[in-house]
Amino acid sequence: MSLVALTARDVMTAKIVDIAPDDPLSEVLGKMGAHHVHELPVTQKRKVVGMVSYDSLLHRGKISPKTKARDLMISTPQASPTTPLLDLAQQLLEYRAIPVADDRGQLVGIVSRSDIITKMPHTELASTIARTIMTPPPSILEDEPTRKAKRLLSRLGVDRLPVVSTKGKLVGVFGMSDLAPLWKAGRKTQRKGEYAGERAPLDIEVKSLMSSPAITAGPNATVEGVVKLMLHHNISSIIITEHEHPVGIVTTRDILELAIALQDRGKKVHVQITGVEDVERETRTMLDDAVAKTARKLGRMLAPDYLFVHVEQKSGRRRYTARTRLAAHGRCWMSQGDDWDLLRAVTRSLEQLEKMVIRSRERTRERRRR
Repeated sequence: MSLVALTARDVMTAKIVDIAPDDPLSEVLGKMGAHHVHELPVTQKRKVVGMVSYDSLLHRGKISPKTKARDLMISTPQASPTTPLLDLAQQLLEYRAIPVADDRGQLVGIVSRSDIITKMPHTELASTIARTIMTPPPSILEDEPTRKAKRLLSRLGVDRLPVVSTKGKLVGVFGMSDLAPLWKAGRKTQRKGEYAGERAPLDIEVKSLMSSPAITAGPNATVEGVVKLMLHHNISSIIITEHEHPVGIVTTRDILELAIALQDRGKKVHVQITGVEDVERETRTMLDDAVAKTARKLGRMLAPDYLFVHVEQKSGRRRYTARTRLAAHGRCWMSQGDDWDLLRAVTRSLEQLEKMVIRSRERTRERRRR
């Protein structure tokens, strides 16, 4: 099966669970938990006016369980039933789910990252090995406070963290949904270390809220096997382990990147920049030039499959975070750059990536000399 021929209508979830603008956070979280979803559309007269997600809650400060959905929602793009699937995949690199509306603007479905990856076991990408697309797993100790886990989830832009023992063995996983009890429980007074609307202080240990055991796969698992695990357990990431230690993580976003990167077999390297759709034309041109220059440099050192750059600017902040991923020769390199200036953030990430590739080549040469 080819993903090129598919549209939103082929994968969207038509059985919609939505919320109203005046619904309180406590009710929103209750629906998310009951239906095992990370985001819900906010509708008014069957038209989407916004989305509320765990991710949008994560980047906020104090939240009361009485806060209304209209004050928590974010705006997202909308698709039509005929929107090509690969166009949706590119938008879903930035958003976890996109509402689908008909010609009258009425909500008729939702397309999430999970909806798209359901098609992956039936494509030519199914035999891809997890080792080639996994990223280094940021982890947290089981005895560390949930405050640190929340901060890591927000700063790194991930939705799940491997939880390890002091010996580095995987003991569980901590995700954004595990913070729901802290947002949902009400409290009239606050103590140091608490946010409004949280009954338990954020210094409670991670192991008290984590999910265990974690769902894992080996480095040689295929994309087909990883996707089946995700769908069976209704999760968005799989921890890759060796000898009970986490060595990588594969997310639905990683698999979408793979699908986009390999859609055009005529290109030697696929270059993609996301999160910069609204920047000025002059700035975008400079970004494109910087990324293209790095792609040419890397092309002289190895044969890249794809180079991805994703830029984020957290709600309420002006600081940019640029994350870069390079895949080549069955390996993957990840780098990150942060700065108050968009171009500098991307440049730092690209420069770090170049250094990583150079060091990797030098280590390979040293091994061959031995």
